[in-house]
Amino acid sequence: MFETIPTSPVDPIFKVMAACQADQRPGKVDLGIGVIRNAQGQTPVMAAVSQAEQQLYRNQRSKAYLGPAGRLEYCQALARLLLPTETEPDRLAIIQTPGGTGALRVAADLLNFTHPGGRLWL
Repeated sequence: MFETIPTSPVDPIFKVMAACQADQRPGKVDLGIGVIRNAQGQTPVMAAVSQAEQQLYRNQRSKAYLGPAGRLEYCQALARLLLPTETEPDRLAIIQTPGGTGALRVAADLLNFTHPGGRLWL
């Protein structure tokens, strides 16, 4: 059944990662996936991330999924942080996305839906 599904092309980011790994120059800079690596090439978990995960684990009260817009309290706090003088919060539309590239994908889909053929400059 699955043999009729075509193989998708290799993601260009993996080509960048492979080229970086093959590069033997000691001063190289990895411009691939945005993660922090130590001198041994490992991706250690930052202490702040571990602490945040522990806090979330201790304080979570539900395993329910978030709605399509994300966590309302987070979006409202973000609006207050970014636009503290906004007097008409009904003018704002904020959604929470799964990471930075997820946000870019949502923005591109929204642009395509509202303005087919429009351009999104990144």
